[in-house]
Amino acid sequence: MIHRALRTIRRYHETPRTELSSKLGISQAQLTAIESGKKPVQRELLEKYSNIYDIKVSSLIFFSETLSTHPKKNKLSENFRAAFAGKVLDIMEWVIKKDADQNEQPIEDKH
Repeated sequence: MIHRALRTIRRYHETPRTELSSKLGISQAQLTAIESGKKPVQRELLEKYSNIYDIKVSSLIFFSETLSTHPKKNKLSENFRAAFAGKVLDIMEWVIKKDADQNEQPIEDKH
């Protein structure tokens, strides 16, 4: 889910992948792999996102599926957090789409 959050944040700020990958110091292919969930996100990268978008790392980590180190402990709270985080992302993606529709701009990723 964190990959979805990172992609949504980038799109919300209308940052093209080429621009963000340059700021992060990674290739556009690496950014694409991270945003699609094919490549794991390292803490160092989260810190860079934090600086670029002025978002606390703890807020970004909220969207991580592997937040808990004790999977059997607090299972209910983990399920709630995951469901809540998913709904937050749904709302953010809806806002992006609505804004794009109002501006008659495609919501495709800018390159």
